[in-house]
Parts: sequence; structure tokens; C-alpha cells
Amino acid sequence: MVPFLDLKAQYHSIKDEIDAAVLAVLESTQYVLGQYIADFEKEFAKYSGAAERIAVNSGASARESW
Repeated sequence: MVPFLDLKAQYHSIKDEIDAAVLAVLESTQYVLGQYIADFEKEFAKYSGAAERIAVNSGASARESW
């Protein structure tokens, strides 16, 4: 059987980058809003071709924001 998706291999291919980003957020203690979220929203809007994006914690929150 061929696995559909190997998340462990994917993680290991970018482990240093992911670990550094997670540690930076933990050290900043800015888990809600803050510069990391603002940067993510800006980059995701650019990636998706949208004028703006708003990050939310769940699909239910996204629906209520709609």
C-alpha cells in the first residue's frame, strides 16, 4: 500500500524552519494577534491574490465573521 500523505517526511524536509518559527512565537508569547499573525495575513493575501485576509481560529469563527 502506498501512503497517501507522509506528514512525517514533509515535516522533516522543513524541520529547521518550522521549529524556528514555533520557538519564535513561543518566546514572543503573542499567541493571539500580534506581529506574527499580521505577517501571516499579509503573506497569505499576497499568495492567494486577495486584497486582504483575516486569520481566525476555526471554520466556525470564519463563518460567524462572514
